[in-house]
Amino acid sequence: MEPANFAPVRSTAYRLGMIGAYFLVGCVVILLGTFGYSVAHYVKGIRSGDISVAPRSFAASQAPDTKTLLRLAAASPGTGNLAPANEPSLGKATAPVTVVEFADFGCPYSAEVSEVIRALAVQYPEQIRFVYRDFPLDELHPGATLASRGGYCAAQSGQFWQFHDAIYRKQSDLSREAIIALASDLGLGDRFVTCLDDDASAKAVSADIADGIKAGVSATPTFFINGTRVEGSIPYAYFVELINAFLRAPR
Repeated sequence: MEPANFAPVRSTAYRLGMIGAYFLVGCVVILLGTFGYSVAHYVKGIRSGDISVAPRSFAASQAPDTKTLLRLAAASPGTGNLAPANEPSLGKATAPVTVVEFADFGCPYSAEVSEVIRALAVQYPEQIRFVYRDFPLDELHPGATLASRGGYCAAQSGQFWQFHDAIYRKQSDLSREAIIALASDLGLGDRFVTCLDDDASAKAVSADIADGIKAGVSATPTFFINGTRVEGSIPYAYFVELINAFLRAPR
């Protein structure tokens, strides 16, 4: 009688095992689908304005003290893919400190800190590499994405930083006409206008936004100093303290 009863038991166990396997696969598929939907929803929300990502000033009251800065600097994860070689930059590629900024040409706080960046680039020409990444928020600053595309196009002619400085001085008007007029003042001609309408400029800006979202950027300006995130328009004196902490950190 044992052989007659054994087959049904084995068959039942097999069926239960298969049901469990299908259940696990189904759970994985659902989790992956939910994650993908969440990312897509977040991106769509930022672009549509349904998700608020307001720019911010630097919260000095929440700023780490020097001791904490040294600890952060020592444990900095590195910038990784946040600082690709083809992005606009200042300073040497071999500099011990890399500062990646995600900014918005229409953001007043990004404009405020842009002067600090330029001053620090002069003060630390050997020690810092500054990398600029676009994170335009059109829902807050209409025309910001077009201005970012203009920055890409200016970079193709080797004049990104001239465009960067000029656009921040005139950020109250980011209309197409104003951006083209500004480019004309810089000596950028028909090639700039063609580039402005080209898919390449749109893809370049979208790639910056995607990298920013992956890195946790939710407002402008956001900095990554050797991979450590600091948000807001950082005052000059505190930025110097930050840089010195990272320069002193063991490598």
